[in-house]
Amino acid sequence: IRCLTCSNKYKEGENNYAWKGDKVGYYALHHWVRRHLGRPKECEFCGKVGKKNGTRWSIHWANKSHKYKRILEDWLMLCVKCHKKYDVGFS
Repeated sequence: IRCLTCSNKYKEGENNYAWKGDKVGYYALHHWVRRHLGRPKECEFCGKVGKKNGTRWSIHWANKSHKYKRILEDWLMLCVKCHKKYDVGFS
């Protein structure tokens, strides 16, 4: 038997019964990245500072390799405009 704090610690990440590893869905992976790296604040390409536009943020987490793995170094902060250019240039 563990206290609530210790019990919750053992339910995170790979210890969670619902852990899917790299087979996680698109939105769940972005949520995981946001939990570990925080909200993106500034575009790494053009320097635009993020703000909330209605219900969406103007800066996104973009995956460098387009393979959507759980590697935190494989993510960068891009504004909507740069994100679109980056994705088009990759394909």
